[in-house]
Amino acid sequence: MNENIKIKLALTIRIGLGLLLFLFGLDKLYAFMPHPVSSTEGIAFKSFLKNTGYMFKLVGITEIVAGLFLFIPQLTKIGILILAPLVINFILYHLFLEIENIFGALIILVGFIYLVSFYFKDFKELLRK
Repeated sequence: MNENIKIKLALTIRIGLGLLLFLFGLDKLYAFMPHPVSSTEGIAFKSFLKNTGYMFKLVGITEIVAGLFLFIPQLTKIGILILAPLVINFILYHLFLEIENIFGALIILVGFIYLVSFYFKDFKELLRK
C-alpha cells in the first residue's frame, strides 16, 4: 500500500475512533444516545458497573480521554495505549454478554489493530530492555 494512503487511512481511523470514543464516553456520563436492546446478562453487568457509583463513570472518562488523545498527534500513541484495555473489554463484553451487538466492537477492534500496526515501530521502543 502506498505510504501516503497509509498515513491518510491512519488519520481517518484516528478521527473516527476518537469521535466514537468521545461520544460513547459522554453517553456513559449523560445518557443521551439510544441503545440497542441488551441481553439480561448485559443489563446486569451494566447495572453492576453503574451501582458501584464510580466504575461506569470511570470507563466513560477513560473513553473520552482516549478519544481526545487520538485527535492530538503528539498524544496519539498514548491514546492507543489507553485504548488497548478498552478494546479488550468491548470485545469480551460482546462475546460473552451481547454477541448480537458485536459489530460495532469489531469495527473498533479493526481500527485499533490498524493503528497499532501503523505505529508499531514506536511501540517497539517500549518493549526494549
